[in-house]
Amino acid sequence: MTKPLNQILIAEDVAENREALKLLLKFAGFACLEAADGRAAVETALREQPALVLMDLSLPEIDGLQAVRELRAAGASMPVIMVSAYDAPETQAQARAAGANDYVTKPLDFDHLKIRIAALLAAQAN
Repeated sequence: MTKPLNQILIAEDVAENREALKLLLKFAGFACLEAADGRAAVETALREQPALVLMDLSLPEIDGLQAVRELRAAGASMPVIMVSAYDAPETQAQARAAGANDYVTKPLDFDHLKIRIAALLAAQAN
């Protein structure tokens, strides 16, 4: 069985946020995986190899920055979009230094997020 090319892992500890994002993504044609903490996000991403990861910055177990570092250290190359309410330039720089490909702030503008997802998936396909 091959994995869907449009599979997205949602790493978000707030169940309501995770569910809302999952519904929006499914409506937009994406298959979704979920993780409620940073450790589960790393394990799920390495096991399932999704096309893209939406990684919350503030997660239990390990935070999003450490989760991205671990993914990259393990050789995972799927794009990661860091998601956070923190919009400080230094936080965004930390996310990119950890290996995130992009950074979006909460509250999410879903149309903008879809554009960012599509751009990263298109770049990954080339």
